[in-house]
Amino acid sequence: MTTSSTVTLTSSDPNPMVNLSNVTITGTGSYYLFIGGTGDVATLSGGSETVQAYMGNTTITTSGGNNTIEISGTGNVVNAGGGHNIITDTGSGNTLVMPDAGAGFDEIFAGVGSLIDTIDLRPLLAATSWNGSASTLHDYFKVKTVGNGGSVELLARDTTTQAFHRVAVFCDSGHQSLSGVLAHAIT
Repeated sequence: MTTSSTVTLTSSDPNPMVNLSNVTITGTGSYYLFIGGTGDVATLSGGSETVQAYMGNTTITTSGGNNTIEISGTGNVVNAGGGHNIITDTGSGNTLVMPDAGAGFDEIFAGVGSLIDTIDLRPLLAATSWNGSASTLHDYFKVKTVGNGGSVELLARDTTTQAFHRVAVFCDSGHQSLSGVLAHAIT
């Protein structure tokens, strides 16, 4: 458990607990991190992280590895980066940043109401040649219902190969159209 406003994770503590609010957390490597405060900012890289944050207003950014992130409360922002990430969201009003096409895949579990969160497409679309016109968005971003309508896949065009790649699946979210997803998106 930490009592500082800045925490640098080390390999000597692979299971840190941060129970204060407004703490900046950084680390390189693999960690099982529990965040028990609000307003914390965690930036983790270089490994496969498991992060639990249940109070809200926490920003979690990971990169590269296959990460597991569990959030609750409201106002959280999750950018899981590359790799195959599993995100469980038992809160509401959170923001999930989608990875670039071909760079990662997020498997999101949040139940039928999973699209009450905000889906941030800005980094994903910035990595394409999309010109910002709503009339051409379908050339770069698609929504596909899978599993007898129980889940929704988000697909984005890789501008290098021109192929569409899965960037996320919202498990058990019900039927959604492109316009339904965009109603919850930041473009």
